[in-house]
Amino acid sequence: MLVSCRSGAPVSMPRMLETVLNVGLTRETLPGLARQMQNERFAWDCYCRLIRDYAETVLAPARGVEPGGEHGIRNALEQVEEQYRQSKNRKENEELDPAELAELAELLKAAIPIRSVSSHRSVSTT
Repeated sequence: MLVSCRSGAPVSMPRMLETVLNVGLTRETLPGLARQMQNERFAWDCYCRLIRDYAETVLAPARGVEPGGEHGIRNALEQVEEQYRQSKNRKENEELDPAELAELAELLKAAIPIRSVSSHRSVSTT
């Protein structure tokens, strides 16, 4: 089951109206989505979107990583995507095939910086 999660807070708070798409999609559930939709590319695209949304909306604020700006998580992930597309001679993510999107998903997960008190490390979304 894919779900979009959005805050229902009665009082507006910064970043509380962000939406995370495709909650529930994992590497284990991805083949089922591909079968259900009869479109493997769609499933991998959804997974890449989940990684980006989750990193920017949930992980970054929770771990003190700036979501926007020149050094923010959004820019970092966009750079990963751009470099990957260039390596494959593609202009847009829509031009990537399912195998390429699977590779991109792993690159995105590896690029998510999570600050801890004493070190930096990457955290993978499942």
